[in-house]
Amino acid sequence: MGRIEEAIQCYDEAIKLDTNNPIAYHNKGLALAFLHKYNQSIKFFDAAIERNPRYYEAWINKGISFFYLRKLEKALKNIRKAVKLRPADSMAISYEGTVLLEMMRYKDAENVLRKAYDLNSNNTTAAVNLAIVLNRQSKFDEALRIISQLLDRKPDDVGTLITRSSIFINLKRYDEAIADCNKALSLNSISAKAYYNRALVYALSHRDTEAIDSLKQSIDIDKDMKDAARAQPEFQLITNRDELENILK
Repeated sequence: MGRIEEAIQCYDEAIKLDTNNPIAYHNKGLALAFLHKYNQSIKFFDAAIERNPRYYEAWINKGISFFYLRKLEKALKNIRKAVKLRPADSMAISYEGTVLLEMMRYKDAENVLRKAYDLNSNNTTAAVNLAIVLNRQSKFDEALRIISQLLDRKPDDVGTLITRSSIFINLKRYDEAIADCNKALSLNSISAKAYYNRALVYALSHRDTEAIDSLKQSIDIDKDMKDAARAQPEFQLITNRDELENILK
């Protein structure tokens, strides 16, 4: 039995000892969420909230569980309950913005994430997602400034490096994009997204062999990258059609 399963047993015992203990229900929900059992975790977050309607963490984690289940409206509703309890909490507000970003409500997401970032510029979630939403709205210079400031503090954050590489791609600063992808891969050699972004740069630079090699590595790590590549028009710039189709078939 693993540590998480042992923890769940402990929480079950705590619940038996005191069926009105919201912390025990919440912590069991967290453990179940860690095991990706989100539907079950939500039931225990609900039990915690029933016993303490002002349980901020339970509202947040219930919202996050709905987020991973791709039930975004429910995720947003629950996270907003947490924000109402702590209206100046940068992290809760950044989670709200993250859900809005995933819903492609970019202007709403930008407004919310700006608030989270203004409250705490060290909030990585707020900074990265604000940069992403600005990038998607073609506000490239501001996106680059925010993400670069974050990398000044956390130069080895793989996700942040990949995000900046996406911005560099949109700015057509391809050498800098490749440098960020290469650094990300030096820190995490199985980052499918880093290989994917590097493949994209190579395709845009008409470096077909390198584009195909990086794209293949990306897909070998994460098969979902195949669908992303099929929908990415830039890969149609690759002139070696047979090899490209072989990777994407």
